[in-house]
Amino acid sequence: HSHQTGTRRHATAAEQIAKAESRALERTKACTIFLLISVTLLLAQAVYFFVELEEMNDFHNAYEIQGNQILESIGRTLDQTLGAVDNFMDSVESDHLAYAAAQQSNNSNSEAWPLVIIPDFAVRAAKVLSLSRASVLTVSPKVQAGVQRTEWETWARQNDGWIQESLEIQNNNPNYEGRQHSSWLRSDSIHGFHDPLPETAPGPHYPTYYSAPIAPAENVPAYNGDLYLEFAEELNEMEDQRVVTMSRTQTSSSAQQRLFQALVAGGGGTETNNYYAANEPLVNIYYPIAENVTQRVAATTLSASEAPIVGTIAITMFWRDLIRNILRKGADGMVVVLGNDCGQSFTYQLFGPTAEYLGVGDLHDPEYDDEQDFTQGFFYLYELMGVATSTASTNATNSSSTVDKSTGQNAFNRVTSDNKYTGFPLSADYCPYWIKLYASDEMREEHETAKPLIFLTLTVLIFVIAACMFKVYDCVSEQRTKKTLRIAAQSSAVVASLFPKVVRDRLFPFANTAGKKANDNNTNNKRESGVFVENAKMRVQNFLDAGASSHNRRNLDDSEERDSSQQQQQAHQVDENAPIAE
Repeated sequence: HSHQTGTRRHATAAEQIAKAESRALERTKACTIFLLISVTLLLAQAVYFFVELEEMNDFHNAYEIQGNQILESIGRTLDQTLGAVDNFMDSVESDHLAYAAAQQSNNSNSEAWPLVIIPDFAVRAAKVLSLSRASVLTVSPKVQAGVQRTEWETWARQNDGWIQESLEIQNNNPNYEGRQHSSWLRSDSIHGFHDPLPETAPGPHYPTYYSAPIAPAENVPAYNGDLYLEFAEELNEMEDQRVVTMSRTQTSSSAQQRLFQALVAGGGGTETNNYYAANEPLVNIYYPIAENVTQRVAATTLSASEAPIVGTIAITMFWRDLIRNILRKGADGMVVVLGNDCGQSFTYQLFGPTAEYLGVGDLHDPEYDDEQDFTQGFFYLYELMGVATSTASTNATNSSSTVDKSTGQNAFNRVTSDNKYTGFPLSADYCPYWIKLYASDEMREEHETAKPLIFLTLTVLIFVIAACMFKVYDCVSEQRTKKTLRIAAQSSAVVASLFPKVVRDRLFPFANTAGKKANDNNTNNKRESGVFVENAKMRVQNFLDAGASSHNRRNLDDSEERDSSQQQQQAHQVDENAPIAE
């Protein structure tokens, strides 16, 4: 009975040790799993945001690169267009001076402005248009009211044979895609869009005369339409400040727009069959014609007395033509807002080399107003040319400006054209035009991919595989540990049944320490250990006694029994410092 009690107590102590070790192991496993999950989530999130940040950086870089391309292209286009007009103006004045000199040598009355013939106008104008983004070029000399007007009307009627010649050249021009014309109406006097001007109408007048291409409208004379009636402010600014001026943007409500659609779009005016829509915005640019301009390369170096303004070369341009064929195919989404300080604005969206007209007003997505990096601010067109000029006073129309010039800061470097433009500068004071660039959802989507999600999934998958391998290893280790513990428990039971505590402690010195740590009450542990030792001693002695009795039961005498008794007493008195073998 004592033997069984000691065995149970020993088993209880071992169970307590095993439970304590198992709890510690489970806590370690839980901490490891928690750490693994935390690292997985943090690393996956870091990878996701890092890849997403790379895409956003690509988006920003694409926005800046495309923005610079647009601004630089507009600057070059304006330089090239106005440079071509300036060259045409120089050639016209050169022809005029040469013709006047020839007449003087023949003792004839030399022609002076506005009575100037431009030879081969149709061919020369077509070449200017092919070098620029303009669609129409018109020469309008300055005609004063009174006697000069009468002389002009007579001279114009006598020299209008150039119109039929120009129509034939125009109809054979491969670059002309407008309506074919064969008839036209002669003009007897300077007129508005429909009715002649009274003789008493104040001047000056800027009658349209040479024009390419020619678009004779029904019941409307082919020439002598007075530009001054509708564009007096632009023409006065051009003459007074000796600058190139731009008109307010013409819309489909104006008579000129309807006439122009009949010219260029062949009367259709639909995006399906024609390049331009019926409501496509256009602008007139007025370039001054100055006398004696061939004396200097740079027109701005001549004063008003040296080179007085005697007319204007008006070119008409669609805003679409200014911003098309800039970006590569696939670079979609950039929103371009064109406007002026007179309160007008129009919105386009670029899809590679093409430009789509969105409508009147600033129609960009307000979402991109909240992020400074996505907002270009604005550039004035004269800034892009690098030929800004300032007059003594600002035109009164600027008071209605919807743009604050002081806030015209942006993420791009200031861009100026590297072309050496030597003509008259673009006005910076009269209703100056500006351009604003915005990103859009289409542009963002081009740079947003599934890469962040893919990398996040791969990161999580790697850690899941690692966790599975860790779990498999843990299960295998646990099975091996259980097997080892089971064998160790069996060995401990054998040792406990054969050897006393002193021997066991010397064989397994760690067991005593572990047993002491596993018990909460040290006093009870010592007491139970003493009982356990005594029981072990008795079991060893009983085992030895039983063996000896069965072997020597019949041969032992009384003396041998006393010797055996003495040996038992000596066995109880084991020297703890003696070696185990002894």
